[in-house]
Amino acid sequence: MVGKFELLTLKQLFGVKTKVRIASLILLFFLLTENISIVLITLFGVDFADAVQNGFLLFLILLYYIFLYKERSKKTSVWPIYIFIVLFILIAVLFYPEYDYWLFHELYGINAKYFRLYSGVFALLYVSMVDNKARIASLFIYSARINFLFYIIQFFHALRRGYWISAYGTQINYNLAFGYRVAIVASLFLILYVFSGKKSDLISFLISLIMIILQGSRGALGCIVSTSFFLALYCLPTSKQIVKKKIGKIVVSFVLLISLFGAFIVGVSLYDNSFIDKAATRAVRYSRTAQLLWEGNIDDGSGREGIWSVAIEAIQESDVFGYGFYGDRHIVGRKLIFGYPHNFVLEVLLQFGVPIGIFLILLLFWNIIKMGRECNDITWLFIYIFLLSSCSKLLLSDSFWYYWPFWALIGVLCVWKRQIIEVQRQI
Repeated sequence: MVGKFELLTLKQLFGVKTKVRIASLILLFFLLTENISIVLITLFGVDFADAVQNGFLLFLILLYYIFLYKERSKKTSVWPIYIFIVLFILIAVLFYPEYDYWLFHELYGINAKYFRLYSGVFALLYVSMVDNKARIASLFIYSARINFLFYIIQFFHALRRGYWISAYGTQINYNLAFGYRVAIVASLFLILYVFSGKKSDLISFLISLIMIILQGSRGALGCIVSTSFFLALYCLPTSKQIVKKKIGKIVVSFVLLISLFGAFIVGVSLYDNSFIDKAATRAVRYSRTAQLLWEGNIDDGSGREGIWSVAIEAIQESDVFGYGFYGDRHIVGRKLIFGYPHNFVLEVLLQFGVPIGIFLILLLFWNIIKMGRECNDITWLFIYIFLLSSCSKLLLSDSFWYYWPFWALIGVLCVWKRQIIEVQRQI
């Protein structure tokens, strides 16, 4: 790896020319919108929160392009991708009326997931606006630290209350979405610790890991495993002893933390003999991972086998152009309550058809592999491992259409490729 990883100060991020300052503010606000939404909705309601966030982002975007036009500077253009997306959605709206239930669904429809400027798909645009590796990495880090504090508050609030509240307003014992959100910041802290060696990042990672285990799901832990794999793949060959030492510290610190927690339980149990039983019962009740381990069903697919079989059967029966935008929701949703394939590859093949779908997947994988092989800059590698490991979630859950790390990864690939081409032209 070339170079030294450095976190930009807030003055370096925002104490610059106006256009760069606006771009940084847009990306930072976008990365924090999830928790900003919770605060605004709690205080003022859904409609107000939606209007404020959309209005603020729209104002900043218009301001950005005014300054961009005045300076006539070169930037990574991602608008062809958005034109393609809009046309793809428009075809479904005009020619597939049977998809209307999903297209205009209250929670997952195009209005809720695409026509809001804080939707995941806009991460591509905002990353391309920043267009600088050090700024992108620093904004990811600052936003993760702020979100981390919000997640701690949510974690203890849910424990105190005794349940989570789902998107449908029902009470649930664990929060799958919370686990995945924490996994994103946990992955970042893990990478940051390996790259910089700061103990604060190690502590933040371990606290995040505990929150995932107690209130998340197994899938979120898969993101941590994925992060560890990519760190080993890209860091061990160049700095084997250093990485091994840091991995050892992570394991020792985690064991020590669990031991201290266990000692606390034993200490309290001296005054209350039933405390251990209560603590164990509570852990099993509220921890999805602990519950499955207790029942011996840790490898249970939670119904994914049935979803995937329906999706594969539909792919085999589809025509060359597939089922179109949200066609997978219509197909899977008719047979199962979960209205999407829970797998990136299946989702692409269902919507775009096998020939075009395979082409798009291979194109994406080729660019990912190309950057992974050719990138030896430590800051780009930090961003690359962080986003790629976060996207491992798409193999088991969520939809690529509204998962921001996926679109941020595409934005990073576009920015990196353009900058590489510019460097080669100057040689």
